Amino acid sequence: MSRKKVKLELIADETARRTTFRKRKKGLVKKVSELSTLCGVNALAIVYGPYDPNPDFWPSSPSDAKGVITRFKNMSEMDQAKKMMNQQEFLRERIGKFKDKLKWQLRENQVLETTKLMYECLTGNKDLQDLSYEALGDLTWLIEKRMKEIQNRITDIGMPISTLPPLAQQFMPMPKLDHEKKNNADGDNDGQGSGRDKTAMEVLLSIGNQPSS
Repeated sequence: MSRKKVKLELIADETARRTTFRKRKKGLVKKVSELSTLCGVNALAIVYGPYDPNPDFWPSSPSDAKGVITRFKNMSEMDQAKKMMNQQEFLRERIGKFKDKLKWQLRENQVLETTKLMYECLTGNKDLQDLSYEALGDLTWLIEKRMKEIQNRITDIGMPISTLPPLAQQFMPMPKLDHEKKNNADGDNDGQGSGRDKTAMEVLLSIGNQPSS
């Protein structure tokens, strides 16, 4: 049976708060001891509580605890502060991570929504003429991304473009020989080039102009 998730806020009941403090303190000291033993590191835990006049610390030997403190004080201020963290810094770091995660999730949601919109346009359930400029821009980005992925995949498997279906050949760039590249470049310079690859926006317009079945 899974344990109930603890709500991180001050426990109102005094007796329950004291019991929780003692249990958590014991668990914390145990974790520090295990960390030191398993990983071979020097560790020190000092816990001040409102219920005891003296702090609890680990290791229990004063000389061992003093040795860790002395080693820490002998470090430069920069090294001391490198991994130091208080409650404010901890919360700031956590908030930053949650913001990054939220930003990533919003981006993923946008990609999913744009993908859904693309399929609706392909099936005729959406008319491109009814889409906003922002939606068209998202579709352009997505189609260019997918076309690039397809081109890379075709290159990886070495599939001749001539074996693709006719509609795919229409939108996929055909490999050009050296003299064709030169002729196309000359034609572009003269304003008459027609051998360039289709852009994602042209793909959208071609889809929108296809007769519905």
